Amino acid sequence: MGFRVSTEKHGQQTIHRLHDDATGASASVLPSFGFNLFDLHLPVAGEVRPVLVAAADFAENPRGGAGNGTPILFPYPNRVRDASFTFQNQAFTLPANLAPNAIHDVSDKSSSSLVFGASSWKI
Repeated sequence: MGFRVSTEKHGQQTIHRLHDDATGASASVLPSFGFNLFDLHLPVAGEVRPVLVAAADFAENPRGGAGNGTPILFPYPNRVRDASFTFQNQAFTLPANLAPNAIHDVSDKSSSSLVFGASSWKI
């Protein structure tokens, strides 16, 4: 298998870890705290290195985002005015979850499902 997805409890927090067995790359996400990606290891210059880090106890004690990873702003960053836009002459309407606008945070923070590209895994 080329990748693994696991779930761990750290105190009251549930962490999702993704790991690529072929490259050694890994990512740790905290859905309950803004879907924050707080640990990322990628192959760089021939070895797997940390490229995004957070405080050592961030998983157990999440706090301010500055210096503690980055939120995954999905499916788009920021706000969409009036919850609609046009792209290549096609109109799109989004849920106005910050009326009258749409904002990036459409993830279900309580969900145990992860969806990436065309694949999905139930954890």
